[in-house]
Amino acid sequence: MSGKTNFENQVPEGLACGFFIYRSEGDQNIVYADSNVVHLFGCDRYDEFIEYIGNSFPNMVHPDDRRKAEHSINAQTLESGHRHDYLRYRIITKQGEIRYIEDFGHIVYDSEGRGYYYVFIVSVDEQEYHSEYFNSFAEGQVAAMNWKIDPLTGLKNIVAFREELDKAVHTQQTRLFTVAVFDIIGLKHINRTAGRGVGDRLLRALVQSIHDRMPANSAVYRGYDADIIVVCPDASEKDVIGRIAQTAQACPSQVFFGVASTADSAIDAGDEAKHISIMQSLEEAHYDLSVKKILNEKSVRSQALTAFVRALQEVDQDTEEHVMRTRSMGIALGKRLGLSDAQLTSLELMCLLHDIGKIAIPLDILNKPGKLTDNEWAVLRTHPDKGYQIAQSSDMLRPIADCIRYHHERWDGKGYPAGLSGEAIPMLSRIISIVDAYDAMVNDRCYRKALPPEHAKKEIADNAGTQFDPRMAAEFLRLLEENPELARGDKTGAGEIRVFKRTRKLAAHAGNTQPVVYCEYKLDVDERIIEAGENFEAVTGYPPEEVLGKMSQFDLIPQEDLEDYLVHLGNQFSRSNTAYLRHRIRRKDGSIISVICHGMRQFDSATRSFRSTVHIYEDTAETRRQNALGRAGESGHTRSETAFIHIAHALSRDYTDLYYVNMQTDEFIEYHTDEESGALRMVRRGEQFFEGIDYEAEYGVHKDDKAAFVRAMNREFLGKLDCRKVFRLTYRRLKEGRQFYVEMKVSRMPDDERIIVIAVSDIDELMHKRFEQKRIEEERIIYARLHAITGNFICVYVVDPQSGEYREFSATDRYENLGQAKSGAHFFEKVREVAMIYNHSDDLGRFLSLFTRENVLKEIERSGMFSMTYRLLMNDKFVYVQMKAALVEEKEGTRLIVGLNDVDAQMRQQLEVGRKLQQAQSQASRDGLTGVKNKRAFDEAVSVINRQISERIQKPFAAVMFDVNDLKIVNDTRGHQAGDELLRSACKFICETFKHSPVFRIGGDEFAAILQGKD
Repeated sequence: MSGKTNFENQVPEGLACGFFIYRSEGDQNIVYADSNVVHLFGCDRYDEFIEYIGNSFPNMVHPDDRRKAEHSINAQTLESGHRHDYLRYRIITKQGEIRYIEDFGHIVYDSEGRGYYYVFIVSVDEQEYHSEYFNSFAEGQVAAMNWKIDPLTGLKNIVAFREELDKAVHTQQTRLFTVAVFDIIGLKHINRTAGRGVGDRLLRALVQSIHDRMPANSAVYRGYDADIIVVCPDASEKDVIGRIAQTAQACPSQVFFGVASTADSAIDAGDEAKHISIMQSLEEAHYDLSVKKILNEKSVRSQALTAFVRALQEVDQDTEEHVMRTRSMGIALGKRLGLSDAQLTSLELMCLLHDIGKIAIPLDILNKPGKLTDNEWAVLRTHPDKGYQIAQSSDMLRPIADCIRYHHERWDGKGYPAGLSGEAIPMLSRIISIVDAYDAMVNDRCYRKALPPEHAKKEIADNAGTQFDPRMAAEFLRLLEENPELARGDKTGAGEIRVFKRTRKLAAHAGNTQPVVYCEYKLDVDERIIEAGENFEAVTGYPPEEVLGKMSQFDLIPQEDLEDYLVHLGNQFSRSNTAYLRHRIRRKDGSIISVICHGMRQFDSATRSFRSTVHIYEDTAETRRQNALGRAGESGHTRSETAFIHIAHALSRDYTDLYYVNMQTDEFIEYHTDEESGALRMVRRGEQFFEGIDYEAEYGVHKDDKAAFVRAMNREFLGKLDCRKVFRLTYRRLKEGRQFYVEMKVSRMPDDERIIVIAVSDIDELMHKRFEQKRIEEERIIYARLHAITGNFICVYVVDPQSGEYREFSATDRYENLGQAKSGAHFFEKVREVAMIYNHSDDLGRFLSLFTRENVLKEIERSGMFSMTYRLLMNDKFVYVQMKAALVEEKEGTRLIVGLNDVDAQMRQQLEVGRKLQQAQSQASRDGLTGVKNKRAFDEAVSVINRQISERIQKPFAAVMFDVNDLKIVNDTRGHQAGDELLRSACKFICETFKHSPVFRIGGDEFAAILQGKD
């Protein structure tokens, strides 16, 4: 093939129709044509086809139709390009036969701006050619192709990935696959600040760099969001990572990547195991990518990790130094042990958070300078389990939760908490066990001084095979010998862990002193901000242009404070035109600060209305008191309470409200999820918690749930809670005029039974899903009635023919995996979308042509019922199904009942009967000796011609009769075998002479040919 374009990665394969590409300008040269197009023109090879048509699209068209085709294309101009929309014309095959053609296509431009027509072409009969309907098989093929192509990058999408994965594992002899996933750092921020056009250009540049530098046989797909998936057959992870580095270096933007290879056990396994291994590799690569985002301070996702790290730093001030040392040693050891890129990324996360469970250990135990008692030691040994529980609550940490839990296990099985031994201990846990132990020995601890490095190395060697994995221990000691700076515990070469850079930035804003910033602004009669002084942004975080005339004073007040604020403000303005008060404001970034405010109301004679001048400055002492938990309490609890709020930040996705309540003193700390940032922020510290509960019950709980809420939320009931159990209550909360379901969990702290933690989760969506499931179960009963009416269907849809809203009733799970929602709108569009994926390709065009709202209703009006049979992919195989549709009158009005029935067995039986019947008919109409049609077929052909003559149908024909001379003499002198050979030779000569006309044997030595204008 010559003249290939750089669009060839989009060329569809395995189509039932033909597909070709030609240049939109100049001579309109053909640059690609599949075998279906070649054969459609009566050619055997591509070069034969190109030579026959003169390598030009106009020459493919019948001379009498060229002007019509050109006019039709030119009339369909769209954005300076052209389209083929339902274009119909005739062609002449190389043998001179005229065929009727329909095509459907669109124009595509390459990176240099050259245009190419991508055209689907199908042969139709003469009746279809002259039909007025324009819903074609060719259009269906275009729609199916577009369903699998990402319009921005031109890459195949995730739908195509799944389809081609099945094909690859069944057809390729590939033994190894490496999967890489790319993403651009800060793409959402770029789209938001610089415009989506900039982001789109960066994404296309990344795709081009991937095409240029990744292995030539790689398959590239657009994944979810902005992910780019690259599947590299027969490529090692090491080779792919090298190419990824070149790809990233050539991109104008910074990129993240994740990479993973198929498991060794799947190399020689079957197709199913290889399929599963590739999907696992994709998941592993995605996780590798997500962890790298978390570890990068520029990523929004790193905020959750920052919250965990700050919580750890509050209970252990050596966290940063310890983590940097263990990371340096751990990564170096992991590389020597041959860990994959994804494993090394998970190991880096483990180095950060393997001791996360320590934030749940009392500080007096954790930092005790002397020897721990047996009870204290037992408490300390719970930190791996507590760390496991914290990790399980976070999507970010769940994949390494087991590694966190078992990092204190021993090779000989005498460790804790589970007593695992040998290779049953996760590999990352074994690595952390060695580097963590060594770092603990060579650095000071609150209960002892550091040991010399040589002493610590001897301890590692002596305990290899008992406490430590012997192979890893030996490799670790060789690593220390080759890298003395690691043995000394130096930070040199460790690099900076970016998440600590973020924590230092946050800590820098929490100093003991900061300057007072004064701000003045003015309000109109409706309390809208109309003027703002130069320090307005410094205090509130809002640029003046974002607030003037758009925001009011009340928009600055936290919602939970607004009622009290209005009461105090009203009291002061009722006595004079000035007000002086302390209150809180919510800054643009969602943080809460306390301010001292002075306001003065004045009458403006120019506008004949009142205006207010407001002066505020931050009350820094109160702000620090509010935000630094524990600084107002006992010093011994400062870090524990601060750790608690950091955990609350990390787990904010699970809760909307948290209450930390002292049952003895009735004091509490309250947290709410910030609507803008999604983080859980402290709202207030207070007293008399249970009095507030009475107010909540009266005004914040649905009347039908109030009794249960009051019974549960009282001091006596909560005081009897078992600290080993969690009490749960589901009720409807009222807020801002709406009601929604929440779940409240109440736990007593096992180490301090005075304290209870109340966590409230918004489960409204979950409850509505449950109600929907219940509704569906109830509707199964309705299905039984429909079943009696409609027959034995897989599923039945009740559709509003006007709005397209529908409900599905199903008696089987077979149809569940087809992606059709149980209810919704746009029924016909949804079914057509599902058909793109699950219908057999040979039936797809006909289905899309027939299954339209207009056509279905028109057919029902004509015959009373719409019916269609086609093949559908179910449980990994195609089965014949029959769709029937009819209109019925219901209480709500006219409804369309659409049923889908499994007719696979009947259809296959009918097809087999038809095949045998066709075979028998063919045998009955064929001469057994020569293979041409016999006397019976000749008589039928003559009858057709006589009928056409009687009906005055003007079709030219001619009949030629033949007689083989001397057949009897040959039979008598040379035998019947020689006579039979003579007949076959004569028949072959006649067929080659009249190759476009039917030939008949009508007697022993007599033949006939009926010519119809083609010979």
